[in-house]
Amino acid sequence: MPAQITTTDVRAGEYRLRISTAGDPSAEPLLFLHGSGPGVSGLSNWERLIGDLGDRYHCIAPDTLGFGDSDHPNPRRAAWPRSPNCASPRPGICWTPSASTASPSSATPTAGRCPSR
Repeated sequence: MPAQITTTDVRAGEYRLRISTAGDPSAEPLLFLHGSGPGVSGLSNWERLIGDLGDRYHCIAPDTLGFGDSDHPNPRRAAWPRSPNCASPRPGICWTPSASTASPSSATPTAGRCPSR
């Protein structure tokens, strides 16, 4: 039977991000990042998979900034460099808004802002 999926909102600087999770928070985490495109979100891409894997892992599927139920700043591409704060649905995971989930240019600044995590 699929695990229950819970959605919550977290703050990342001035922005609100929607995070969907399934499974026990003390279990090994799996982070699911969606791609880009019209109507994309963490749940639209991963709902069935995180439900199925939630019995063994803590599955985390965020709606990245500008997508799904997260905030949609304007202009979207300029949002992440101005937001130095980290928010996390779980200790040890650094989450910072990014313009693209598949971009090394967004991962590098994130790592630099959260070196202790």
